[in-house]
Amino acid sequence: MIRYMYAGEGLDGFVRRGSSYPREFHSKLFRDMLRIRLIEEEIERRYHEDQMKTPIHLVIGQEATSVGCCAALTNDDLLYSSHRTHGNYLAKGGNLQSMLCEMFCRANGCVGSRGGSMHLIDKRVGMAGTSAIVAGAIPIATGAALAAKLKRAAHATVVFFGEAATEEGACSESLNFAALKQLPLVFFCENNFYSVQSPLWTRQPSRSLRKWAEGFGLPAVAGAKPPPSTIWTRLAVAGKLTARLPASAGYAPATPCPLSPWHWAQCCS
Repeated sequence: MIRYMYAGEGLDGFVRRGSSYPREFHSKLFRDMLRIRLIEEEIERRYHEDQMKTPIHLVIGQEATSVGCCAALTNDDLLYSSHRTHGNYLAKGGNLQSMLCEMFCRANGCVGSRGGSMHLIDKRVGMAGTSAIVAGAIPIATGAALAAKLKRAAHATVVFFGEAATEEGACSESLNFAALKQLPLVFFCENNFYSVQSPLWTRQPSRSLRKWAEGFGLPAVAGAKPPPSTIWTRLAVAGKLTARLPASAGYAPATPCPLSPWHWAQCCS
């Protein structure tokens, strides 16, 4: 059962809050978010049938972060993600049929039925990899960004993770290394305030994740429940993604983006 059905203003409200962009741009962002929401609701509705042989982690309430980020990326840009993969995968252009086949344990799933919901890959569109381990994808993405710089490649790398990953040593070490090497990497933190059932204020001292990231010498931007057009702008400017500056020149410094979406639905397992 869906506990929180959409009761907003639809596309009209979407455009009204971001009039500086063309309506067609907003329409695409809205359709992409709505598509992810409808897919997630259907997955939740069918999960009890016990045909999906994988734990799933829904992104209901966090669609805007995936859509806004991926609107600033090209297929050449690499995206790494955590266990909550559906929104990132679909927004990046991942094949829906391959994703569903993976969940239903079919041989034609996106990773051949070997990974399930938490390990979605579509290299055709730059969906490079995910990890079910908290903060597990962060050092992998950092290594990929280092490889891109050494190869003088022009693409950027983005890694998504939740705020709980900031409590892991691998995250701090990766931010420090990325700052030291000036890597073409965006650390995208989706702070939904909970790690399973543990609220943020029981796990971390009162602090700003943006200021914490800046302590590593990195430029950082943050926002509370921003619309996807705002996310697109911040990534385009702070991450230098649309400028296509050569990573080898050090013009694309690692950029943490802590944003705060509300996550509405728990995992199914």
